[in-house]
Amino acid sequence: MQNSKVIHFSSSAVSSLEASNKAGNSTYNNNDLVWDLTSLNYRDLAREFLLKLENNLCVYSSYVEQMYTNFEILMPKGENHKLVILPNPYAYHDTYSHIPEKAVRATGLQVVPRRGGLFLIIPFIRGAKKYRAVPLKIGLDIINKRRPSNRPLMPILMKGDLREIDQSFPTLHLHEIVVDELQHMSQLDVASIQGVIKDRLDMLLSTKFGDEFKLRNIQKNSKHSSLNARFSALTG
Repeated sequence: MQNSKVIHFSSSAVSSLEASNKAGNSTYNNNDLVWDLTSLNYRDLAREFLLKLENNLCVYSSYVEQMYTNFEILMPKGENHKLVILPNPYAYHDTYSHIPEKAVRATGLQVVPRRGGLFLIIPFIRGAKKYRAVPLKIGLDIINKRRPSNRPLMPILMKGDLREIDQSFPTLHLHEIVVDELQHMSQLDVASIQGVIKDRLDMLLSTKFGDEFKLRNIQKNSKHSSLNARFSALTG
């Protein structure tokens, strides 16, 4: 298991990170970068899942209209229900600015871990079954075949995208960049954004999970011993 990275933030420092600074666009007053996990039943598992995918997906902040491609995911000391996305201050060229909120939209798609790799949860609009789970690459191929060839899915993350399905399994909901809403940007900048998202997506597709991740934390509690079976049924 990958250990969470604990940093020595005091509670007041976390409050400062959460504060809304209307006078400027300081990263350290950006509430979008402080993720609250209070609503999750299995926070340790969700945190482990997200850390496993660190920098494999870009993170967007509507508050400053920026997309971060180079960052750390940190857990403040004494704040085990929160995570902080900390962009690399020395890699300003890895941050893309002037991306309006209208250029980012929810997809309804979710990524879930399974032994050997990642699966994509595709929701159903009709029918008794709520969703279908397929291997991530197959799922992305299904989605992209329904889109124009020059407009493939460009997934990113936002605050609130770390979730649980069936109140049990960690998932990452995907947002996407809508290229048609970036007409104010140069073609070079748009191509750069598309390129970096594709690079991260290639990294995501290569991510592997072993048996040790498979709900190991939950297995310690016999009360939830049936969750592994449900997890296998979800993605099997």
